[in-house]
Amino acid sequence: MAELLAILKACNLCELKDVLKMRKIVIVSDSMEAVSWVNDEEFRNLNLVDIIYDIRSCLRLMKYTSVHHISRVDNSEADFLAKRGASSLLEGDVIKWRID
Repeated sequence: MAELLAILKACNLCELKDVLKMRKIVIVSDSMEAVSWVNDEEFRNLNLVDIIYDIRSCLRLMKYTSVHHISRVDNSEADFLAKRGASSLLEGDVIKWRID
């Protein structure tokens, strides 16, 4: 569930920035299960159907957006953010990281 919420948050952040709609956006997650749920047509987990629908709807609004799996080793930026969040990062704090 947390992985799906992170993907949805990434979609929503991209949607807020009009300039990002003109760029190719690749959302990566180290959760193969979450990526599979977002990208596959068939989805059988009824408890998460609403969040999957929200993610897919958001992705359809943006032209060049995709969701891909990345290994945990290669996902150090997300790992850093997750650890900051787990250590009670306050709402409204700003964390900057590079967007290529």
